[in-house]
Amino acid sequence: MSEPIVFVGPVVKGPPPYRPVLLPGPTALEASSLDELERHLARAGLRVDLDDPAQVSWDGGGREVWVTYQVEVSTFIGMVRYRQVKIERQDGTAFWEPIATQAEFEGHVRRHRPDVDLADPLQVYWADHPGEWSQR
Repeated sequence: MSEPIVFVGPVVKGPPPYRPVLLPGPTALEASSLDELERHLARAGLRVDLDDPAQVSWDGGGREVWVTYQVEVSTFIGMVRYRQVKIERQDGTAFWEPIATQAEFEGHVRRHRPDVDLADPLQVYWADHPGEWSQR
């Protein structure tokens, strides 16, 4: 299996937030949206399927992630008791904590980021299955 031809890095705080992009050449660019990434690809004469991991490597989230979040919740795995939760402090530093329940999650976020609206998808990112926690 060959290496992907496009590498898209994790979101870097802006302004505006952007993702580093590495194209063949090698050419290093920055994209602040999916549209901008597509324009870079078109200018480079590249036709790639952005959903094909053999063509594009997404680091730090897929094609839908273009902003940083104050709170991020990891993938839900039913047989694992905890989900990893990243909270970005107001000073810009961040930390990860294992969280087991919705109540624990809400208390943890309120303690560290009382300004975050847990219902706002621009502030809280769920990798999948929002609000679901293991029953273990």
